[in-house]
Formats: sequence, C-alpha cells, structure tokens
Amino acid sequence: MSVEDQLAERRQMLAEVNAAISKVLTGQSYSLGSRSVTRANLAELRSFRKELESEIAALEERGTTRRSFRRVVPIG
Repeated sequence: MSVEDQLAERRQMLAEVNAAISKVLTGQSYSLGSRSVTRANLAELRSFRKELESEIAALEERGTTRRSFRRVVPIG
C-alpha cells in the first residue's frame, strides 16, 4: 500500500471519528421503545483521534522526504 493510499485511509478514518465525536456530544445514549443505544466512549474516541492525527503527520512527513539514489561510476 502506497503512502498516498495510507494517507487517504487515515484521513477517512479521522473524518469518521470526528463524526462519531459529534454524535456523542449531542447525546451519549438514547432509547426507542424497549431498545436503547449507547454510543462509544468519548475519551477513547479522542485518544484514537490523536493517534490518527500523529499517523497522518508521520505519513505526510515521510511522503515529502522521498530519497533518491543515484549510482556514480568513476571514469578512468
């Protein structure tokens, strides 16, 4: 998997985590009739967001510091 693919995947995951955080902030749990739903833990979501942000930063840095090698053959 290329660096660009990894970046795209992490950015998509970050967007989903941010959406989940927004939903948790509007209400942690709710009930519909006899069923109840509890959303993810806010602290865990924030921790995961930090991990994703640091992975994205590392991938962006790695992607911009591409090294190239050239072989030099001395003449003579």
